[in-house]
Amino acid sequence: SSATPTLAPATHTRIPPTSTASPTPTTAPLLVRATLAALYERWATSLAWTPDGGSLLLGGSFLYDARTGEARQVISDGGAAAVLSPDGRLVAAVAYGGVRLIATDGWGEVRALPGSADSRAASFSPDGATLATATGGTVKLWEVASGRELRTIPADSSVNAVAFSPDGQFVASGGLSEVKLWNAASGEFVRSLKGHSNWIKSLAFAEGTLASSSVDGTIRLWDWATGRQVRVISAGEREVNQVAFSPDGQLLASASGDLTVRLWQVGTGQELLVLTGHANQPEDVAFSPDGQLLASGSRDQLRLWRIERGLAPAPTATLPLTTAQSTPVPTSLRAITAENVGQLEAAVIHENYTTGLTWAPDGQSLLIGSSPVLLYTLASGAARQIAPNWAAGMAFSADGQRLALAGHEGVGLWDPEGLAQLLRLAGSADSNGLCFSPDGALLATATGSTVKLWDAATGQELRTLLSGWGEAVAWSPDGGILAAVGGAGSNDILLWEMPTAAALPPLEGSSSTLKSIAFSPDGRLLASGSVDSVVRLWDVANRRQLRVLTGHTGQVGGVSFSPDGRLLASASWDLTIKLWEVESGQELGSLTGHTQWIQAVAFSPDGAHLASAAESVRLWQVGVGE
Repeated sequence: SSATPTLAPATHTRIPPTSTASPTPTTAPLLVRATLAALYERWATSLAWTPDGGSLLLGGSFLYDARTGEARQVISDGGAAAVLSPDGRLVAAVAYGGVRLIATDGWGEVRALPGSADSRAASFSPDGATLATATGGTVKLWEVASGRELRTIPADSSVNAVAFSPDGQFVASGGLSEVKLWNAASGEFVRSLKGHSNWIKSLAFAEGTLASSSVDGTIRLWDWATGRQVRVISAGEREVNQVAFSPDGQLLASASGDLTVRLWQVGTGQELLVLTGHANQPEDVAFSPDGQLLASGSRDQLRLWRIERGLAPAPTATLPLTTAQSTPVPTSLRAITAENVGQLEAAVIHENYTTGLTWAPDGQSLLIGSSPVLLYTLASGAARQIAPNWAAGMAFSADGQRLALAGHEGVGLWDPEGLAQLLRLAGSADSNGLCFSPDGALLATATGSTVKLWDAATGQELRTLLSGWGEAVAWSPDGGILAAVGGAGSNDILLWEMPTAAALPPLEGSSSTLKSIAFSPDGRLLASGSVDSVVRLWDVANRRQLRVLTGHTGQVGGVSFSPDGRLLASASWDLTIKLWEVESGQELGSLTGHTQWIQAVAFSPDGAHLASAAESVRLWQVGVGE
């Protein structure tokens, strides 16, 4: 029987890199955030990305479309694992019965490799001309074009892992406690890398570095050119099944028998994140070619994690708003025109990678979703730490007395004055978005698999509104409607009537996955931002799309109405913030200056400022008023 995605598909927005990655892993502190992007119920112990990053080969048999969330069987009896050639034209399907080469243009078998029975792993050379297999206690090298066996290298009593070096000159094999390097052209032994105390499970090369993982619970990083052990990473008491480098070599992902996926900084060996949720031990991990997604797979589940990161300055710096250089700015909407919007200036109030922003209801302070989470006071420029780690979602209650923070471990309710966590919502792990009802009595969360309603006073779960992926939620100003985006396989905005929680007809018409929504101050309109770079305005009462606002060239991750409802701001991965006149849909202009993807944008309650979040937090003095 076929399986269907249980969460919305992961999405790919191709953004040119802002800088060329250095082959040397940085030792500067890295900030990394991972949010669950998709979940698919299928055997996924082997993962292989297509070169364009659009699809994943799962378990050697099924091709999963990361854009739509759909999967189809392309290889019958695909075996235990499969690897794709660098050009994506061939698959080596690995099984104990042997290795088969399969063409991806029609998924037909090209040839079986004779003498490849009892194979456990395979690796294509960087040019795709040679295939190495871990076959029994040997490493075998094959000519891909003909299927001819080039040579057999006796390597160990049993070989579990094999990998080509980035230059294709060497092959590494992993057996009982040793990693061995071989000359790929001659098959000659080069050196042995000793340090593990049990079977090697996986090998991964990056520029200048070889990573090995073992049943002994460690990951070891080697300078493979010299054989020097660079670092030992203790990854727990259970076996480490697989390791994978990010494309730039700065991050290493590991899949462990303790049911966790972990992210490590290669340059320091520091553990950056522990990702949980797999019910069976994850057996493979793989970064997408652009590094924006990390796939982890187990015997019953594929998980896709969206990876966002930045460099963390130490110590974190903040600047009082009063010290920022600025020029007089417009004080009304009529003053902001297409001619002068580019003259708006901003104060940089926080220099650290930030993914979310929320204003306190009185407008005197701004919650900054960095690591740590900070509460910045405009008058003094001082910032207080609220929570030590990233928050995927943040929301103030209308009276400002409660603060909700969402993360992988769940949603916590905080006292923003006393800086104390009041309670944690059971069953709220992998939360992404959240919002309080206008009266503060209810809290809505978009979790890793559901949209839920909670009693904000007691933390009791009241109702599950959606079983599927939830990306963002928003409450209408009068409390009568709750909206959510990110339903499984849906590009619609889902609506519920409150307080009955009765489903209303959705807002249909978006051609791509929606990432952000916001109600206008009067509740008549909804704005949405999507992966396809488009901003849309919707008539809530009549359930129709009013206009499509185009101009961005990257994913729109945040939208915000001005308090008077006459302006809309949109934040994009194209490194710009655009201001739009709501009534006409006219683009007034772009605000530039950020150097990394802009994740969020928010007007202050009095309309005097617009906050934006990326590699820093900026306050734009827009002065639109109420």
